[in-house]
Formats: sequence, structure tokens, C-alpha cells
Amino acid sequence: MKPKPEQTSIQSHPYQHPTEHRLVQLLQHTIDRAGPEAGERLISELENGGYQIPLVMYNELIRLYSDQCRIHDVERWHQKLVHTVISHVQPASDTPISLSQPMAPTTVTYALLINAYNRAGLGAKAIATWQDFKSTGLPLTPPLITVILDTLGHHKKVHLLTKFWASIQPKWQAMLDENNHNSYMEALLRNQYFDHAVHHFTTQMWPVRSQSTPRWPMHHLNDSLSAETPQVCGPSRKTLVTLLSPLHRNYRMELLQVVVNHVKLYYQSVIPVVQELGYSLH
Repeated sequence: MKPKPEQTSIQSHPYQHPTEHRLVQLLQHTIDRAGPEAGERLISELENGGYQIPLVMYNELIRLYSDQCRIHDVERWHQKLVHTVISHVQPASDTPISLSQPMAPTTVTYALLINAYNRAGLGAKAIATWQDFKSTGLPLTPPLITVILDTLGHHKKVHLLTKFWASIQPKWQAMLDENNHNSYMEALLRNQYFDHAVHHFTTQMWPVRSQSTPRWPMHHLNDSLSAETPQVCGPSRKTLVTLLSPLHRNYRMELLQVVVNHVKLYYQSVIPVVQELGYSLH
């Protein structure tokens, strides 16, 4: 006998008006238990029940299909998103006015789309989506910056890569995290720009006196900072592997030694990590 399809009804759940967070939890649980098709049936059931599907549920399905490199389904749900009309009531004098407008993709949506195209090897579509994002006026976020850097590096767009990095300085510099810096260096290394990557590491990451999060180049630091300044943690193991492994693999020993000497001079606390990775300090 053919098994019955997984039930996705919300009737068995102990709330009649689920919040956006609970709807997403329900979608994730349904997909984990019965697959993406069951998740799509759940959304149809919610729509038929009069629920307004929140944007985060569209993003969740786009994320799922992106992870599976199912580009047709990624694009299908993106189209569903942009053609969805949302309604809300806005009070005006004594008579509330019902307003309707198209649902708009967010920065998260664009990051998911660019990542999906990049994973599928569709560089032209990924870059075109990035160009579309720039026209929206939406803010950049560290995850989106990482996706853009990875895409440009993977598809050998070095000119666009360096131009993009320069464009986010200094406006976004305080927001950049370790993954952003690692992605930029990895993109440079992937395209054989070894000296540029090492220069970035020694001048743009982990200043001598700062919090461990990458912030400002060392020449921007004030030498009069007090002794109470928090001690630097320095580059993580991931950063060291990102930089040292390609240099070693490509026999760029002089540049590798520049990195090791920089660590020895400023970040004694991570010297054991360099040694564990098998690199000499001499």
C-alpha cells in the first residue's frame, strides 16, 4: 500500500494565530521531517487558510533550494516572492485605509540568490543579481559582503573584486568581520595575487592595539593608547590556514615568512597555532 503523504496541517498546533517566528519554525520542522515538497504544501495550506505568508518563509525555501543547487526552484520561489502582494491597514482620520503593495526582497534574499548562482557556477547571473541589489538602496551586511567577495573571486573578476573592496572603505569598515577579510584574501589568493593578500593581512587586519575583531589599519592607531587597552587575540586558526596554506602550496616561501614574522612580532599568543600547522618560526 502506498504511504500517505506527510500531514502538515497547522490545526494540531496549540496556537490559532501563529507568529512569524513560529511559522518559520513550523516550515523548518516540516521540511526536516518530510522534505521541501511538504514545506511547499504547508505554505499552500496556510495561504488557503487566509494566512499572509511572511517574507522569511520565502527566504527559507530559497535558502533550502540554494543549498541543494536547485536553481529552477530558487528562481521559482524568488518569482513567487516578488509577485506576492501584502496588505496592511493604516489608520487615517476616523476610517482605516487598507494598503496593498508588492513584497520586496531583502538583503538576505539577495545574498541567498547570489550564493545560489555562485554555487551553481552561474557567474554572470550572480554578478547581475549583485548589480540589481546595488540599485535597491538596501544596506550591505557582512554575510552579503562575504557572498559578493566569494563570487567575484571564484569567477576571476579581480578588477571588480578590488573595486568592490575599495568601495566599502571607509564607510563600512567598522562593520567588517573576520569572514569578510578572509574572503577577500582567499579571493586574491585564488587568483594568484599572493603579495596583495599578504599586504592586506599585515596592514588591514588585527591592529596591534585593538579588539580582536578586524577594524583599522595599524597606521591609524594612536600610540598613546593606555596600557589598559584589551590585549589582541590576533588572527584565528581559520585565517592562518586561509593565508598560509596557499602560500606554501604555491612555494611562495618569502611571503609565507613575512606572515610568520608578522605573527611573531605582534601576536605571540597565536605562535603555537602556526607551529601546530607545521610552519617554522625561523
